[in-house]
Parts: sequence; C-alpha cells; structure tokens
Amino acid sequence: MMMKLLTSIYNNMPTKLSALTLVGLVGAPQVAHAGVWSSVASGCVLEKASIPDAETSAVFGTVSFTGTSTGTIRLTCPVTLPLNTNTSQMDLNVNYYDPDGPGTTCSVRAFLLRANLDELERGNTIVGFNSNTDFSKTRTEPATGRSRGGVNIPESLNSSANYYWVDLELSRSNTSCNPTVVGTYIDVTRTILGGSIGIFNESAPLPQATPKATPISSDCIRRGRLRSDPICQ
Repeated sequence: MMMKLLTSIYNNMPTKLSALTLVGLVGAPQVAHAGVWSSVASGCVLEKASIPDAETSAVFGTVSFTGTSTGTIRLTCPVTLPLNTNTSQMDLNVNYYDPDGPGTTCSVRAFLLRANLDELERGNTIVGFNSNTDFSKTRTEPATGRSRGGVNIPESLNSSANYYWVDLELSRSNTSCNPTVVGTYIDVTRTILGGSIGIFNESAPLPQATPKATPISSDCIRRGRLRSDPICQ
C-alpha cells in the first residue's frame, strides 16, 4: 500500500510542478534586467594622440589622466550585439568618477555611434551622455564618488545592418581634478508577460534595417559629435 502511494506521488510530481511553474509564469508582469554588452574602459582602444596623456589600470580597468596632463582623452569601444535585440527599452550607461560633478573643469562623455555596413562615410551619433550637462541623470555613491549615468537609446539596434561603437571622452582643463572612466555598457529593461523571459527571440523577425543616415564627414563620426554640432553640418 505504501509503495503504491509513493509511486502515485512520484508519477504525479512532474504534472504538479509544471502547473505551479505555469502559474508563476503567467502571473503578474515582472521586470527583468539584463546587460546586452559591456566593456571596461581599459579594454577600449585609445586614440594615438591620447596615449601620452592617459593612465590605464589593469587592476581596476579604468582610464584617467596621467601626471599633469590636460586636454581630452578619447577611446573607441566596439559594440557587439545579437542580430535581434527585440527589446522594449535600451540604455547607454557609463560608470565614472567626475570629482567636480556638474562643474566644467572635468567631464566624462559617452557617445553611441553607428555606421552602415554597406556604405562608406555614412553614420550618425545616436545618443550622448555628458557628466556635466546630464548630472541629473546620474547616481553617485557618497562614500566613493563613483557615479553611473545613463541615457535612453532612441532607436532599435540591428547589427546585421550597422556597425556600433561607443566613443568615451575624458576632459580636464587643469589638474584640480582628474576624471576617471570605469566602463560603459548597454542595458536592457524588459517587461515579462506570460513567462516570456527571453531577452532575444531567435524566432522573431529581425527588426527593419535602420533608415540610411544622411552622409556626414568622417571627422564628425570620429569625434562622436551630435548631428546638431556645427562640425556635422
């Protein structure tokens, strides 16, 4: 009798677990956070002109100014993405230290750029973050001074049609402060409905190719400037 009871419980266990799992999946909407891409600053490529001014840390993955150097340090961070992001929201984020906050002596900037795979000298700056002007969009740890700033990416990303990269820029006009960039990442926040917890849906159709951008100069692309800047006109 006891053996039959145990057998009955064992045989019905998968069904009961499946039912409970199903209830959990189709319950109230949840929110999932998943990073799509990230890079420490020291893993990005320094422009040749920036190498003498930059100090990189293999231990902390950071980039900052060395000694009494001033000016601007630029880094290129190639972005690798799945073919179909299929997300409801994406943000460009940067972790950094800007000792003077919204002051203008030091700054950290990040720009997400793209260029079409099949054409030359075509591209666009999708969105940019500035630690001085976007100070209200940051969170800073009081104990360490480390900040995280982020801006929403206003268009879908499709790596089957475009190259993507992040241009990181550190600037300081004197040695009273030393900005430091820790890294940058693209983050996804997606509402889960009906148990659809996958961030990437391989069976879903690819997003439509990004409309071809108006030609702009390679210098504009290289410097990571927004199209409203005079250099991009």
